[in-house]
Amino acid sequence: MIKYLKMNTRISFLLAISFTSNLTPQAAFAQSNSTEQAIGAAANLLGILAQGAAKGNAQKAWSQLDPQVIQCVNTVFEAKNVTADQFVAAGMAPNDARLAPIINMCSAVLTAQPKENFPCNVTNSKGQEVPTKCVETFAVETNGTLNPVSRDDFLRAVGNDQKVQIANFETQDAQNSRLQAERLAAEAERQRYLASPEGKRQVALEAAEAARRAT
Repeated sequence: MIKYLKMNTRISFLLAISFTSNLTPQAAFAQSNSTEQAIGAAANLLGILAQGAAKGNAQKAWSQLDPQVIQCVNTVFEAKNVTADQFVAAGMAPNDARLAPIINMCSAVLTAQPKENFPCNVTNSKGQEVPTKCVETFAVETNGTLNPVSRDDFLRAVGNDQKVQIANFETQDAQNSRLQAERLAAEAERQRYLASPEGKRQVALEAAEAARRAT
C-alpha cells in the first residue's frame, strides 16, 4: 500500500509538470493572473471580516455608554452632520484615541456642577476691583470676549473649533444691585461737591455763563 501511494504521488507530480509544460505562454500568464487575483480577493475578504468584527466591537462598546454621552457626541458634531452611528459604522469604539478626548469631555460636561452665587470680584466703571456675586457657566470666546452660553451651545462650539471655557460671570441680580449702588454713590458725591465752597463757585460760574449766552 505504501509503495502504491508513492507511485501515484510521483505520477501525479509528473502529470502536473507535463500539463504545465504544454501550456501556451498566454495560458500560463492567465493562470498567474488568476492566482494574484485570488490572493488579492482573499486579503480583501479578510479585511472585510476584520472591519466587520471592529464594527461589532465598536457597537457593543457604544451600547454600554450613557445615552446622554452619546447625545453629547451628536451635539458636538451637529454642524458637521456626523453622529455616533457613523463612528460605529467606521468601527471606531468610544475608547479610540481619536474619539476618547470627546468622550471624556462629554462625561465631564454632563457631570459638571457649576457653582452659583459665590463671592467674587469684578472691575467697575472706575477700574476698581469691587466685591459681588458670581455664577460659574459655560462660555465661548468671540472676538476676544467671553460670552456665557448654554451647555449645548458650548458643545457645538467645541465641534466648530471655537475657544471655550468655564468662566465666572456676575449674576444679573448682583450686577443690578451693584450698578444701582454705584449710581447712588455717584449722586451723593456730586451733592457733596455742590455743597462745598468749590462746588458753589462752580455753580455760580456756570449760572453766569448761562445768563451770558442767553443775552
